[in-house]
Amino acid sequence: MQNQIKKNIGFTGSRKGFSNTQLIKIVARSVAFAGHSVLVGCADGVDAVVRSTVSNPRIFSVASPSAGSVCTPAQALARRSMSMVSACSVLVGFASVDCPVGVSPSSHFSGGGSGTWASLAYAVSKGLQVFVFVADGVSLPSWSGGSWVQACPSGLWSKAWVFIPNACQLSLI
Repeated sequence: MQNQIKKNIGFTGSRKGFSNTQLIKIVARSVAFAGHSVLVGCADGVDAVVRSTVSNPRIFSVASPSAGSVCTPAQALARRSMSMVSACSVLVGFASVDCPVGVSPSSHFSGGGSGTWASLAYAVSKGLQVFVFVADGVSLPSWSGGSWVQACPSGLWSKAWVFIPNACQLSLI
């Protein structure tokens, strides 16, 4: 039997609005059961469901800005999310709203009000494998440099979409 490579799999998602908590629990359990490390944030919503479902997840918290700090609450959240994404090899998202206009893969963390889509875009920019489950009626963004495809034809992961970067053509020298 071949040993499976264990990965750091991060979870990101809406603080409210993603009502299929059963799906979140099943996905989180399947990842943990496979022996992967689960990474998750400190927020309500999807983060809280994952934290309550998985034993010993690695939790990324918002650092309290120190006295005299110029860090805003939004910047603290962004730093927390960027830190988690940087520790991941795979990111799984649960989106309850469409990706805001102008949010796309970039090394600059910006979500137009959506930390979920900002985290997913940031992960894509870092070359991570990214999966997203979207709530009913939510559209996937048209990001340049790749496309969204169904993760697999059947089973649990058939409800997920994975971002596949365009193939790079090597120049002939």
